[in-house]
Formats: sequence, C-alpha cells, structure tokens
Amino acid sequence: MKISILKFCILFAFYFLFVLNFPLITGYLEIEKLIHIKDYLEFILVLFNIFLVIFLALYLIFFPYLTKTILIILLFLSSLSYYAISNYNVDLNNADLLRGFFSTTFVEASSFLTLKIFITFLLTFIIPSIFVISFKIIYPKINHFILQKIILCIIIICFSLITLLNHQIYASFAAQTKTSDMIAKNFIPLNYLHGLKRLIKTSIKKNNKENFITYISSRTNLLKNENKKTIFIFILGESARAKNFSLNGYSRETNPLLKTQNIFNFNNFYSCGTITNISLPCMFSSYSRKEYSLDKYDNTENLLETVAKNDFKVEWYDNGMGSQGVTRNVKETILGDFYSSNYDDVLLKALPSKQKLESEKKDLFIVLHQRGSHGPDYNNRYPKEFQKFLPVCNNVTLKSCSTESIINSYDNSILYTDYIINYTISYLKELGNESYQTTMLYTSDHGESLGEYGLYMHGEPYFVAPVDQKHIPFIIWLSDSMKQRKKLDEKCLKDRLKNSFSHDNIYHTILDFLEIKSSSFKSDLSILTNCATSVS
Repeated sequence: MKISILKFCILFAFYFLFVLNFPLITGYLEIEKLIHIKDYLEFILVLFNIFLVIFLALYLIFFPYLTKTILIILLFLSSLSYYAISNYNVDLNNADLLRGFFSTTFVEASSFLTLKIFITFLLTFIIPSIFVISFKIIYPKINHFILQKIILCIIIICFSLITLLNHQIYASFAAQTKTSDMIAKNFIPLNYLHGLKRLIKTSIKKNNKENFITYISSRTNLLKNENKKTIFIFILGESARAKNFSLNGYSRETNPLLKTQNIFNFNNFYSCGTITNISLPCMFSSYSRKEYSLDKYDNTENLLETVAKNDFKVEWYDNGMGSQGVTRNVKETILGDFYSSNYDDVLLKALPSKQKLESEKKDLFIVLHQRGSHGPDYNNRYPKEFQKFLPVCNNVTLKSCSTESIINSYDNSILYTDYIINYTISYLKELGNESYQTTMLYTSDHGESLGEYGLYMHGEPYFVAPVDQKHIPFIIWLSDSMKQRKKLDEKCLKDRLKNSFSHDNIYHTILDFLEIKSSSFKSDLSILTNCATSVS
C-alpha cells in the first residue's frame, strides 16, 4: 500500500491524538462542562494545535529507511503509556517516575501482567505496527524533503504563535479549568518524550564532578568495648502509609500484635520521596530531602558504607524489590528466584540463628527489605490466614475494583506487616539481654494512594502528591540492655512521638544508636538527642 510521507504523518498524528489520547480527552470533557459554542471552539483549537505539534514532530524525525523503525518504537512506548495513564493516572512527565520504571525488577513488573495489558498491547501496538510495515512510503527527493521540513516548521510555528498570542482564547480556556496544564503536557507521545528528555538531562554525568566524598568516622568506646554483641535490624517497608496503622488511630485493628509491644511509634513521620528510587538513596544519605540529588548521592559515602567500615557486618536481605544502588559496597541477598517473590516471612527465615550469632565476631546491621504493601496486587502480599477484611480486590486494574475491596486488600497487607515486625521483635527478645543489645527500626519508603482524588499507588511529584503518599509509619523497639547502654530517657522519647520527623532523621538517628561518630553527623537531626547518650 503506497502512501506519501506527508499523508503518513497526518494519519499517525491523528492516531496518536484521537485514539491513544481518547481517555484523556473524554476525561477532560467529563470534568469540564462545556456549555457554549465558544467553549467547544476553544477546546477544538487547542486540540488542533496539539495535532500540529505531533504532526510536525513526526515529520521532522522521519527519514528514509528509519521512519518505520522510529514509529514502531514510538508505538511501543505509547502503548505502555496508554495503559499506564488509562488505568493508574500516572504522570509520565515525571522523570523520577520514569527512572523508577527503568529500575523496576522483574518480580515487581510481573504484578502488572494481566490479560488486559496484553489486549491493550495487541490493539494499540501490534495491529498498528502491522499497518506501518504494510505501507510503502513515498518520499520526495532528499533536498526537497529537507526544504519541506523547514517550510512546514515555519508555517506551523507561526500559526501556533498567532493563536497563542490571542490571549483571550487561552486565558478563558485556562480560567475554566485547573486541568489545562494537564491537557497541554500529558498527550501521548509528548508526555513521555518530555519525561525522557528530563530523565536524560538529569542522568548525564558531569565531567568536572567532585571527588567522591568519604566521611571521617569511628566508633566510640561506649559500644565497641562492650562484651555484649550489638544487633540492629532495620525493616524497610514498601508502600505503607501511616493512615492505615491502627497504632495511629485507624478505626480498623491492623496492628493487633504491635499494640502489645513496648514500642515507640512516631505518628507524624514523612518520606523523602513518593517513589522507591528516590526514597531509598535519600534516606540512606547524609543529605536532607531539600539537599538531596542523585548526583550528590552517587558521589557521597552512604549510611551502609559508613556502618560497614566501623566494625559492623552489614547484610541486606531483599524480597524482590531491589536496593536502588544503596548496597553498592555491601552484601545484598535476593530471596526467591528471578521470576517470583515470596511472602515477607522469607525475610524472617534469613535471620541468623543464635548459634551463628555466637560464632560471628562482628556486630550486625541487618536490613530486611519487604514487598510490604506494594500494589497493585495487594491481595498477593499476604498469606490467606491474614485475609481478615473482605471482600478483596483481585484485579491489578484498581479502577475495576470497588474502593472498599481495594482498602480491604491493602489493610490485610498492613496486618501481615504487623506480624513481620512483631516476629522480628520477638526474635530479638529471645536473644536475651545478657549477651546482646538489640534494636529494631521500621519505616516505609513512601506511602500509597488508594483511589483518593482518582489517584492510585504512588509516584506523584512530591510538591503536589497527596499526604497519603508521604505520611508513613516509623517504629522503634529497643531491648532493655540497649536502653541501659544508651541511658535512654523513655519519657523524653515518648514526649517526641507526635513531633514531626522524616527520612531526614534516619541517617543521623542510626549513627547515634550505633555510637558511630562521623563528620557527617548532625545531632539536631537525631531523634535520640537529649533523650539518650549521644555521639555528639
């Protein structure tokens, strides 16, 4: 089937705008009630301008022998974008979200593999790609082709400038709706291309990078010369939001075991990011959320590296979620096989036996990285005996489930996390106080949206993300021997339970617990300051 390159670009610009962006257009029309003819004309004009932008972009990047390959790649990415937007309302302009996508493990990605995504892939990628291959594209001579590109570029830019300068049209359109920015930025393929551009820009390494920053640190005699072995277990949760912990006043009993433990539950704690690939490096870095950047993190010693070089054996056990580069110089053990994940009790089975501990010469710092409450398949995060709240959502397309069933599934996963944390505390208790001084700390990488404001899961830009994606649990438990060693003032610490803290405090609080004096340590960011013996 023969077709000119001009008609070819018009055809697929139309496909991108009105087929792949159909959910966006209809969603806008559902939100905004266009009453007057002028309203519809303004909306049509905006769509026409977007059509011209897509058409021009295609025409500029298409060249003989490359057109079909480029278009098939765009169709593949656009098909994924269509599914993500229509089912999860994700913002593909967000470079951090795209970075998280590229760092996703197979186990995590497999949660999204359903019949629906294969059908979507067939209709929006496979079939259009067959049409692309079947076309025989006719090109003008190369010099005429380049000239056409220049002329079309000038014409379309001039037309767009004329309409943009007509302030009344765009001012009235923007005044009608807060979603005008969404309309301008979130059309496929412009959205993910813009996001990829930002991702590439932020990922390029500078040639004049500063030397790697290594902190001067040492353990004080307080713990180092003690005959008792120090064991610190850091349970790193996934997608757990504080709102659904009964410890924080939630109406459902999701923490029946932890409520019986003598824990310190901080109910006003917030994450560094709304996505794992930001939160993990950030919380293990010496930088605050406002100071943090990936470039700084890559060039600075992190918490695990500082702990490891101060006579601690550091071990990271991961249930398929990935460490996001945090374990770059320490031992990481991936539990389960490449194609599947286990329930989080596999982490508990990895805890060393008392016999093994006795033979270990060094103190231990252990991280247990959960699957936790990672969606969208919350119902797969816990064994059946923890399915207390019914009915549950069994569909990874969360929009297909009722709000009640989504929350039920999620709450069951929190109930299971309650068991995981409680088991760890019991494990440390059984070690006793005569030979061990132990601590357990639990928090999550970020929170989760369960349909509020039409949002699901997480990953919204931090400054606009709802509080449920940032407000997370933070729990500390100490053995009696550790309390004695730290000369802990329990009343002092309990008085801080409602104070506002965040991932910014984790780095410094852990160094304080472990009595590691470092040039990076900031006593004002340690939760223990003035409540226990400090390294400052």
